[in-house]
Amino acid sequence: MRIPLVALLLTTLSGALIACTVVNTTTPNPNANNNAKADGGGSDGGDESDGGAPAGAANSGSVTISQTKTEIAGQTSVSYSIVASFAKVEGATSGTPGTSPCTTTTEGSCVVQECDLTQAGGGGNAEAGTPKIVNVSAGDITVKATEEVTLTPDAENKYELKSGTTELFAGGEDISVTAKGATIPAFDQTLKAPSTFTLTTPAAPNPGEKVAVDSGGAFDFEWTDGTEGTINATLMTMNTGEKSVTVTCSFQAKDNKGTVPAAAVGKLIKGATLGTYSVGAASATTTKAGDWTVSISASAGGASGQIDVQ
Repeated sequence: MRIPLVALLLTTLSGALIACTVVNTTTPNPNANNNAKADGGGSDGGDESDGGAPAGAANSGSVTISQTKTEIAGQTSVSYSIVASFAKVEGATSGTPGTSPCTTTTEGSCVVQECDLTQAGGGGNAEAGTPKIVNVSAGDITVKATEEVTLTPDAENKYELKSGTTELFAGGEDISVTAKGATIPAFDQTLKAPSTFTLTTPAAPNPGEKVAVDSGGAFDFEWTDGTEGTINATLMTMNTGEKSVTVTCSFQAKDNKGTVPAAAVGKLIKGATLGTYSVGAASATTTKAGDWTVSISASAGGASGQIDVQ
């Protein structure tokens, strides 16, 4: 599982995230980021007009559970939130495709995405057919770990956010995600909660300080208590309005270490106006719901901070 790119990189991963995604195998999920009430819109949770789905896209959906656990002055605070959204894409017709402002390459176990932020939109033929995102229902969605939480769609097939202040998982136990079924057929799948690990390298910087990254060499991550799933690590640099470079890597949690190759590190922007790192653990599985493929993943945030590429 890959950590989402620029949008999620700007979010502090101090806790945990579970994502259950229902996707048509040819369609990216346009609802990866949802606001308090999922609106079935584009990748930024906006209205239908900016859904950005490609011609021929069909159906997609997600259930996202986020959990944070922090310790301040010896006191532990835990909170979670759950939101769901399912949608189908209608009205898309083939036409002149737009030009993506981003290029993607692979370096070892890492993916490097470079984006030209000076490009507004993607060009293409706007009259070729604009896809319409329509909310649909999977019926009641129930997530069960240490407790059971159910989300129920309203008359417009939107799911209201649920939140609480209890710990949904500690790591290694079973998590079940169940849909009663409606437009999306019923499904019931269980996966193991990912490791709740401790990042040891890089060491957490002091407030206001940044982790130094040498653009001429590899960059190491190390952690303890890795057991289930994978560890996802991301390095991101950006010059606002000009360019962004994001390196996202996946490592086996049980290895307790992973290295970003020098070829990937060397593509980061030196002296960027914004630079961040984030690390989280993840587990994933899939199941079938009629003609749908249901991908269920769980991730536990470990650490994040700012970087300075030199």
